[in-house]
Amino acid sequence: MIRIPATLDTALARVSVAHELSHVLIHTRESSLDLATIRMTSTPEEEAVAEYGARLLLLPRIPLGEVPESARSLAEYCVAVAGFARITVHSAVLRLADPDISERGIRAAVLWRLNPRVQEDAPVALRLSPQWFAARGVFVPIGKCHARQDSLVADLAAASDSPVAGSRIEDVSIGTLVGRFRVDAFAWGSLTAGTRLVLFVCKAGPEHRDHSLT
Repeated sequence: MIRIPATLDTALARVSVAHELSHVLIHTRESSLDLATIRMTSTPEEEAVAEYGARLLLLPRIPLGEVPESARSLAEYCVAVAGFARITVHSAVLRLADPDISERGIRAAVLWRLNPRVQEDAPVALRLSPQWFAARGVFVPIGKCHARQDSLVADLAAASDSPVAGSRIEDVSIGTLVGRFRVDAFAWGSLTAGTRLVLFVCKAGPEHRDHSLT
């Protein structure tokens, strides 16, 4: 039995259950469980397969009809897919970068939030800090850096309290993610209430097309 705390967010609960079900599938032999292997400590390789399996269970296909391709940016599309599938934005980003649909070319993704430790009257760029990131071979200091003043992330965060999307080619320097990329971003939530979030998606160049985020 998989027990999930009643207070857990629905999207996170669905991802957690799917992950555990993937472990069960990994250790299933025809119609029964392999009781010997399922009791063994999970390896990093098994965890990676279980995470991929969970995303396949939750989103076996990309909902092209339900989530229009006309979304204003890839970042907005990721958020829309998460809402459609009732999964976390993080899971949606990883799913869109999985090997079977990696032609979308996601190089890296960062979710920015307003840092409560920074004064509210500070420039918006200084208030934004990474909450999580998804990128292979890249380090982003979570909660320990801020957005660049003239970046797309900062511009969209400060634009309004309404959802807003944008795209541009710009120089990126976030931790060890450095270079000039096509970037998409989508901001939602309230700047006034301190709930503003910005999803930043860095598009891959030809040299990264065959790389997933995990």
